[in-house]
Amino acid sequence: VMRYHSLVATSVPSSLTVTARDAAGQPMALRDPRALIEGDYGPVALRLDGGGYLPDGFKARLAAVAPQLRVAGCRAGGVTLYGQVETANRRPGFAGPMRFASVACPDASLTLGRGTAVLDAIADSDLAGGRGEFDLTAARAVLPGGQAAALAGRGTATYRGGDVDSRFSLQGRAVQAGGMRLANA
Repeated sequence: VMRYHSLVATSVPSSLTVTARDAAGQPMALRDPRALIEGDYGPVALRLDGGGYLPDGFKARLAAVAPQLRVAGCRAGGVTLYGQVETANRRPGFAGPMRFASVACPDASLTLGRGTAVLDAIADSDLAGGRGEFDLTAARAVLPGGQAAALAGRGTATYRGGDVDSRFSLQGRAVQAGGMRLANA
């Protein structure tokens, strides 16, 4: 259903809920908790359940699925995201897990196998920056100069003025580096 001046469609699919009608009973507003966004980073399907005052006090559960995302020279496949979205003082935040089947960053010589990053992040009110913490696990990791059968760790990241400042601590299992295989502790 869409209404724009004199354009009216009155057939409403069962997946949509009419939330407002005009005096004649014509649908004026709809609710659809699903969305598919085709953007610069790839297609993303979203579902958002919740509500509130958007600048301060909005709370919702977010579920997102993307077959493939492309960001900053990296490609992530089989991405899912599920967690809590909240706003406070015009600053949006997210907390929850992001799962992926693979990540490849050819420019950084980095690949990760199936893994999870548990995120807790908050953006600035103008969305120009933000900060976050993460816990990461990945099945296989190939990094410059080495590889590991598994990778786990945690860290923090801040984005300001186009720059990312990140601090992290990672542990690997069955690590190979410089032609040497390091024993598991």
